[in-house]
Amino acid sequence: MRKPSSIELFVVAETVLAIVLLAGADWTRYAAPGLLPAVATLLLMTLLSEAGSYRLRVGTVTSSIVFIPYLAAAMLVGPAWAIAIAGVTNFLAETVLRRKRALKVIHNTSKEILAVGSAAYLYLALGGHVSLVAFNPVVPAFLGAVVVFFSLNQGTTAIAIALSTRTRIREAWGRVGDNHLYDIASSSMALLLTFLYVQLPLWGPILVVIPLLLIRHNYWMTLRFEQEQRDSLVLMVKSIEARDPYTSGHSVRVSRFARTVAEEMGLSAKEIDQIATAALLHDVGKIYQ
Repeated sequence: MRKPSSIELFVVAETVLAIVLLAGADWTRYAAPGLLPAVATLLLMTLLSEAGSYRLRVGTVTSSIVFIPYLAAAMLVGPAWAIAIAGVTNFLAETVLRRKRALKVIHNTSKEILAVGSAAYLYLALGGHVSLVAFNPVVPAFLGAVVVFFSLNQGTTAIAIALSTRTRIREAWGRVGDNHLYDIASSSMALLLTFLYVQLPLWGPILVVIPLLLIRHNYWMTLRFEQEQRDSLVLMVKSIEARDPYTSGHSVRVSRFARTVAEEMGLSAKEIDQIATAALLHDVGKIYQ
């Protein structure tokens, strides 16, 4: 009998915790007129957000602005339904849109349930209000929910990447959390979405689509800019090697060794990338020889 791998054991632990969270959910606590239409609207928004996801530079990891309607769901329909929306959205996105393997589907669905559920329950614990008819935000409660959501979401993703690729958790977390400050700032859109839904149940979600699309576009442009930078570096290195074919592959090897040394020194992911990039370009002066 094959011994379970560390990533499989981690996913099992995630799944058990997610099931416990689902089993303890109170589905009737925030029952009110308009609950099901609200759940349906939020589910549609989360599915559309996932449909517009983009791939990060770490393997097949993807990211999207789905956290905005998730956080709004916690304030509008409460933890139980927010968990349900997160679970259904992620399961459909992973199986239908991205067609991932079963282990990844289970991992991503479980981590999303844990992140959304924990954020929603903390929001209540810190004095936050859940309502479809009144907008009464408690900023400290909302900020606490945001921090917990991103910490759990990115933390579990980083652990899964580290276990799968045998890299340091710190390095993996640094890569999946490159935009964490922008993510936290963008989370304020969840307050706007909540306000518009309470004030304009029919037109509110439609009005908030435009700024959501702008945020998504900004994420995509940032990612595209980073990719163009990496492509430019590759072309520059190829130009160097074209002038000095006897050292072909030398810059890549130096960059790889520098990255390994930086990782062993326990530097941050950003510092490791900077050192690897600098090593890759150490022969750039040869272009002008």
